[in-house]
Amino acid sequence: MDRKTLRKLLKGFKSLAQKYLALPGEFNKLYQASVESGEIGDLDSYLRSNRPDNRKYAELWLFQLLSEHWLGVRNLTPLGQAAHDLFVSLGRETREGLANDCHATFISIIERLVLFLSFQTSEEQRNANLHTIISLLNEYLLIVLQQEDLDEANTRRIFDVLWGFTYFASVHRPATNPYYETSSNDCLYSLYVRGAAILPDQLKKEIDIHVFAFIFDNLMNKNYTEIRLAVLLVLIEKSMIPENLEEIGGIPFFRKLLASRESAIAYHASRFLIDQLEAEKPEEYKDIMSAFLNKAQQTKNETLVANSYLQIKALIRSSETG
Repeated sequence: MDRKTLRKLLKGFKSLAQKYLALPGEFNKLYQASVESGEIGDLDSYLRSNRPDNRKYAELWLFQLLSEHWLGVRNLTPLGQAAHDLFVSLGRETREGLANDCHATFISIIERLVLFLSFQTSEEQRNANLHTIISLLNEYLLIVLQQEDLDEANTRRIFDVLWGFTYFASVHRPATNPYYETSSNDCLYSLYVRGAAILPDQLKKEIDIHVFAFIFDNLMNKNYTEIRLAVLLVLIEKSMIPENLEEIGGIPFFRKLLASRESAIAYHASRFLIDQLEAEKPEEYKDIMSAFLNKAQQTKNETLVANSYLQIKALIRSSETG
């Protein structure tokens, strides 16, 4: 693509973004009044309104206050602080009839802030903003993920925000399979599960492991099987660091997954447990596995030799019986 075409394309994107961010007359006046007075006015009541249009434009109003008067501002004004406090209150909302909508608005604002930071024009500025995005995701996603009344729909939205961020942090094909054929229906997490894409280190190493653990535990619907598997694979990678593993409860976190009805979940959990046992107790692992494989050969059951799930179950039984 030549530079002239690229400039036209970027101009079109900018025009579309401005239209997307435009407040209608009444709400634009309210926004301007809040900026001039230094107070948020009736923004709280609009955000918690039972009218979708009110919530929609109040969300944009709050986003603009946050992006202009809070995000990256060293010396907060009372308006910036009030906007931030109101933002956090949405993520912590627990009242029945309000919680789901407030959580959805909170998550949507996080996504807007991530997009705002991701589309900075300067490469130097983008690199600096990457650390801001990581901090934003870690601190504010955990606020809403820790709410007991967080529903599956909003948990899925959080997953989408987190996974969507990887597009801006750059995703690469694995060196072992660089020519993997994809289709128009492939999504990033599906490619990741199949080994056709790798995630950036920022996502795997710098996003708090609790974020992934909460998402994994909250998405129990059978329609989310592939998403849960993608999150589990990230958890496994992060749990290679002992401190991360302890943060989510240690080996018991993965051991309980052996009882999962989702075969892929049980398999990958068992594979991780075997790798952990082999690394931590190599001699004990070797002795137990030797006895187990001898038994497999005697019974002429080749499945036992190749199946890590059955192997880890045998190892657990052996450790329990002494």
